[in-house]
Amino acid sequence: MTESSRTGKRRWLGNFTAVAVSLLVTLLAVEGVVRLWESRRTESAGDRPLFYYKPPGNMGMMDAEYPLEKEPGTYRIVGLGDSITFGLHVQYDDVFLKRLERMLNLSGSARKAEVINLAQPGLSTLQEVIDLQRALEYDPDLVILGYCLNDTELKLLRETGKIRPQGWQGQFGPKEFSGWEARLAGIWHTWELFSTRLHNRRTKSEYVAYFQRLYDDDYSGWRKTKQALKEMARICRHRKIPLVVVVFPLIGLPMNERDYPFLEIHEKVAGACRKLKLPCLDLFATFRGRPLERLQVVPGEDRHLSEISHRLVAEAIYLHLLKEELIPAELAIGLTTDMRVIKEYRPSYRLP
Repeated sequence: MTESSRTGKRRWLGNFTAVAVSLLVTLLAVEGVVRLWESRRTESAGDRPLFYYKPPGNMGMMDAEYPLEKEPGTYRIVGLGDSITFGLHVQYDDVFLKRLERMLNLSGSARKAEVINLAQPGLSTLQEVIDLQRALEYDPDLVILGYCLNDTELKLLRETGKIRPQGWQGQFGPKEFSGWEARLAGIWHTWELFSTRLHNRRTKSEYVAYFQRLYDDDYSGWRKTKQALKEMARICRHRKIPLVVVVFPLIGLPMNERDYPFLEIHEKVAGACRKLKLPCLDLFATFRGRPLERLQVVPGEDRHLSEISHRLVAEAIYLHLLKEELIPAELAIGLTTDMRVIKEYRPSYRLP
């Protein structure tokens, strides 16, 4: 080997060593920043109830027992829906239907309002057609249908007992490390963070694509859901009972027009309701701009509604019913703060 070759080799080794050392120093610096960031993060201690209470003889976890025959003069609402309307992980009297009941009974009128929660976790609109028959046994003056965007899934249908395709739960959860990945993540936190971010980006895309497929015009679940809404509208119209559809956004993504990808789906549901002449309240506007950690019952883990969300929903439904003239005048709340809110929704009301 010539002297020039040896010089070139030494120069190459020197450059390689310098690059390797620089890369190592950079990785160590990044690792230090990541660990410092992790150490300063505040972990939530959790604020879910230590226990859940219920009234004696309750019909289900989320309501008291009501007699089928209502007292004369009582204004009665029955609510149907899935786990969102049921109110998982909040006390039963924090659920938006019970908050609405409290609001309607604040008027000081001798007339009483009852709002009965017949929702059950895991149901779809197809199954809620069956529950509507049960709801009508309570002789309601109004039916509220809580509609979640996964209601087009073909689930376990109680009337057939056949297992249908599974839903989205568990498919888009957080990154879980095991085996060598868990050992590497314990040593190299930067890799753990990078791997988690890649996982989140991929699952977000899959999450969006999944729900968009649920509303393809050729998807049988969407067609059956529209038929179910049509049947519910027919039944209620025959009984001369108003049916109000309340559409809940998926609160797993930021609540703004730029980042929330399901507004077209909301419009499809609203369009189906308009075609059936059903009053429809879209709650996206209610949640718009609000941080997810305040809307979710367990931020980052459980996307059911928090107590804050239930309060927002109850207020939005109240104002919607006011606008649609579905609340008896004597049950309108006599506000003590800003009367302009009520006047905006129902100028003709003469509040007590």
